[in-house]
Amino acid sequence: MIVVKNLILLIAVMLLFGMVLDAQEAYKIKESKMEIVGTSSLHDWVSSVLNLSAEGDFTVNNEQIENIAGLVVNIQVKDIQSTKGSMMDNKTYSALKEESNPIIRFTLTEVTSSETTYFGQQISTKGNMEIAGKNRPVQLDVKAKVLPNGELSFEGSTEINMLDYDMEPPKAMLGAIRTGELVTVNFTLTMERK
Repeated sequence: MIVVKNLILLIAVMLLFGMVLDAQEAYKIKESKMEIVGTSSLHDWVSSVLNLSAEGDFTVNNEQIENIAGLVVNIQVKDIQSTKGSMMDNKTYSALKEESNPIIRFTLTEVTSSETTYFGQQISTKGNMEIAGKNRPVQLDVKAKVLPNGELSFEGSTEINMLDYDMEPPKAMLGAIRTGELVTVNFTLTMERK
């Protein structure tokens, strides 16, 4: 009788464990729009990130994201292009130390809070941002939404100081034109199940 009870308990635990594993699913990037907005002594400028990759494990329940695990976003520096042309692009690549550090990477380390809002959720996270070979902890707040088709939508904005990553803000015209050290990154991402 004890053996039967233990067997039933073991089966119940395995089923419950299987349900927990099934609840977490792997997602990848489907669509993205990301812009880097900056200033200079002559004019404001915008660079677009033409392509990026992102993968992560998400637990979704009742149209809410309950947990995010293992999220990594990668950007190839060469996929950043400015509206000001190749001269600005080359200055950007040089500032980002592209030859030795061709990838910008955000790695999620913790979800610190999640609040349900009218549009979906407001999620606060912590992670590590690697730019120009320097890795720094960052806080990133995003608006998140589970779409009717099961895809996940994220929208956010963050400010980056180039000096924090030992980058020299680009200059032109023998230093007559100088970019500001602060840039703002605006992004909208859609992720789908792998």
